[in-house]
Amino acid sequence: TLGEKLLEHLQRWADPDKIVDLHIWKRGEEPIVAAEIIGLFQLLPDDKSLFVEPLIKTTLKLESVLPKYDASFTESPFREPLAKYINKHGRSVAQFFINEHR
Repeated sequence: TLGEKLLEHLQRWADPDKIVDLHIWKRGEEPIVAAEIIGLFQLLPDDKSLFVEPLIKTTLKLESVLPKYDASFTESPFREPLAKYINKHGRSVAQFFINEHR
């Protein structure tokens, strides 16, 4: 599905060295591209919230490698697009966090 392909592509940003070595984007702008990919998830017709867990876990991984990109952000570029997705799937997100902390 489109969502699976987007998630697969997004997971590549967890390896900053490979992404930076591609020299496709200006140095430091790579995380913005990943944030835009996260933003696409809220537009998918995902009635079953299939991507809640993998998208949250992938975003947390991206947060952990963000300092390896030569970029200076005052706040995470992933926060707003993920928040929009979370807002759309609030019940599934709450269930995910409850189950994760049992």
